[in-house]
Parts: sequence; structure tokens; C-alpha cells
Amino acid sequence: ADLSGADLSGAYLSGAYLSGAYLSGADLKDTILAAVSWLSWIGVYPDAHNTARAYKLTKADGTGCYYPALTYAVGAIVRAALDSDTSSDCGAGINLAVLPWCFSHLKDAGEKPRLWLCEFSCASENICVPIGTDGKFRVAEAKVIAECDLNGRPLADQKRRAARGRFVKQPPKEQA
Repeated sequence: ADLSGADLSGAYLSGAYLSGAYLSGADLKDTILAAVSWLSWIGVYPDAHNTARAYKLTKADGTGCYYPALTYAVGAIVRAALDSDTSSDCGAGINLAVLPWCFSHLKDAGEKPRLWLCEFSCASENICVPIGTDGKFRVAEAKVIAECDLNGRPLADQKRRAARGRFVKQPPKEQA
């Protein structure tokens, strides 16, 4: 069902089957759906420091597929004004996503798409997760932790970046 722009405030949705419903722009702020942790719903869970990680899909040159003003590179901290309207599935900010979303949008990145692992704060002023998200959300600031292959694994030369975005000191190799 296409419910885009629908005002569902006060609607009684108990037992409603909304799988596949297009809810972009629907006013769900006063419904039971507004109370759902949509970040958890898509499988992104903050750690003890209230930070989490997700992916950024870019074109071959490291710029965003839809907003090419920002360039992504390992170690960079990217910032953008954040559209905090949870009824809008696409808006201003650093748009991040879960891996399945990135897979389903590879064609938007053109030839030789790139995938970046980003870390971000889950503080309410830094994140906007649209109600009913399909796996994409936006943040005001994120740190690019590593470039990944299209399976979501850090590239071989960046595997040491696994611990909270900083290089982990490796023990010296033994001499043969």
C-alpha cells in the first residue's frame, strides 16, 4: 500500500500488516510505530559507548552516490547538516545503511562501487532513523574506519583498524 503523505496520527494499527507498505512522508509521530527502535529493527546496535557502525556506499571516486559533495577516505571525519524528520526516508546528512541495503543499491554507485565502514554516535542529536526504514538512516557526523570489499569485510591492508577505529599495535614478526 502506498501510504506516502498519509496522516496516520491517532490511527489504531493493532494487528495491521504493513509489510511492503510505502510509508515515506506518512505522519506516524503519534502512532505506536514512533516508539519502535528502528535502528535496532535493522540490526544496528549501539555499544557501551553509544556508538555503532554501518556502511556507506560510494562511487569509485569515493563520493556519495546521491550527494557527491563529500569524499570518503579512511580516517576522515565527515559532517553534514542533519534532517531530523523521521517521516522522511531520505534527507540531508551522512546517509549510512546496513549491508543488504548497500547490495540492493549497487547500481546507483556506477562502475567499481566502493564500500566504507563508518562509526557514529547514536546520540539523538547525531542520528535520524526514519520510521519504517528499509535499512538506511542518516547521521550528522561519522568517522570512516575502513574501506571494505563488497562483502563488508575490511580490505586486507586495513584489517588492523578493527578496534574502535584506531590501529591496533601488532606484535613484531619473529625472525626465521
